[in-house]
Amino acid sequence: MRRAGADNRRSVIARRILVVDDDQLMTDMLGQALPDIGYEVSTCACGEEALKLLRAGSYDLIILDLAMPGTSGVDLITEIRSERSSTPVMVLSGYVGSLEERRLTELGVAAVLRKPAKLKLLVETIEKLLDSGGAAAEPAAEPG
Repeated sequence: MRRAGADNRRSVIARRILVVDDDQLMTDMLGQALPDIGYEVSTCACGEEALKLLRAGSYDLIILDLAMPGTSGVDLITEIRSERSSTPVMVLSGYVGSLEERRLTELGVAAVLRKPAKLKLLVETIEKLLDSGGAAAEPAAEPG
């Protein structure tokens, strides 16, 4: 687990984000970029560790991949929903087909972005989710 503190430019109390992804480059990038804009970020590489972190503290948003070793992203979302039904979840995954997307919607996932996603799009989607209280948000369109 890696924890990065926020500099509080966004608010007096930093919003806490948990990033769960076995892609070290992704967790490093988000673990460095999001604190720079005022978020407190914790990262981990698997569902089991994510559940430990979630049981030990609270988060304002959870960003996770679907394909991870051990507990899958869908299984993790199911567990999150059973314990923390109101915490918004954003899926950031390399492949999400229409069947998976339907299942994710049924599980209450607030946003789905496909890798590789531009940092600007990620930040805009995070801000929309947090500003809307976690209500499902359509990600901003990437400039073409």
